[in-house]
Amino acid sequence: MIQSVKQFIEEWESGTSFLEVHTSGSTGTPKLIRLPRKLVIDSAMRSVTHFGLDGNSRVHICLSTDHIAGKMAVVRALLSGARLTAEAPSSEPRIGSDEGPVTLLSVVAAQIPSLAAKARAGNLPPIKHLLIGGAPLTESIAGESLGIAEYVWESYGMTETASHIALRHISRCGDVAEKPFTLLSGIKIDLDERGCLRVFMNGEQPLVTNDIAKIHSTDTFSILGRIDNVIITGGLKVHPEHVEQILQPLLSGTGSYIITSQPHPKWGNLIILMIESGEELSIDNKSRLLDAAARLLPPHERPRDIITVSELPRTSSGKIIRRLSAPQEGA
Repeated sequence: MIQSVKQFIEEWESGTSFLEVHTSGSTGTPKLIRLPRKLVIDSAMRSVTHFGLDGNSRVHICLSTDHIAGKMAVVRALLSGARLTAEAPSSEPRIGSDEGPVTLLSVVAAQIPSLAAKARAGNLPPIKHLLIGGAPLTESIAGESLGIAEYVWESYGMTETASHIALRHISRCGDVAEKPFTLLSGIKIDLDERGCLRVFMNGEQPLVTNDIAKIHSTDTFSILGRIDNVIITGGLKVHPEHVEQILQPLLSGTGSYIITSQPHPKWGNLIILMIESGEELSIDNKSRLLDAAARLLPPHERPRDIITVSELPRTSSGKIIRRLSAPQEGA
């Protein structure tokens, strides 16, 4: 067992009343928060029940215990009596086959390509449940994940909720755009006056998020985007995450990308597509992409330019840190 996992187990088994955890930092400076032990236990037990963890299970951890996802993977194993195996965090997890089948493996999207390659080569043990968190799934990552485990789940949650409060079962690429999240037991939700999700956990005061949501039923919802990411162009609101989802089929062969904006004297902001790439797009390729995007989107949501960058900024868990404004060409 790696040292950081051992240290966290010792901390947990000491009976600590709180877990101190840093938020991801994807929407601002990471902050240290304290999660009550009961909140952590309740969250872990919801997952234990959902995934059917018990003394015959194996939970494998390849995430850092500096963050909530890694800590919760350990707590689930400890509370369920499952066998816990661990390795140092890496974008290329090993997950030794000689230690038997894995019941639950928690990962971030950046680890999927390597795991998918290992699965195709027959170098992974049987994995029952693959739990993917840290950032919204793309269709291409969802497609790769399907060959890794018997069941693939995308999670919705945050540090403040002690990991996921809802799950989406991924059985095909299109699920990331079409299927809502389903709440785990003991969780209730509603919307505030901004249309953002409020989360109620076991009678606690509601946690108000900045996630704009659509509620479908008492236990299902979809996330439309973050209110702090909304771009105003020509007086109309554009949700970048919604536009990115629509563009996924068009951009499946490119690197990672985001929708952002640049200031404009007439429209307030222009919609910009920023692509992570090692080389500039040719004028012809850029024109073809912009024309194709225009056929998929209403006028106010269409990218008006494409900018390539060598690397998009990311948090340690692989979540893209969105820029408030795209750099000007040549900047």
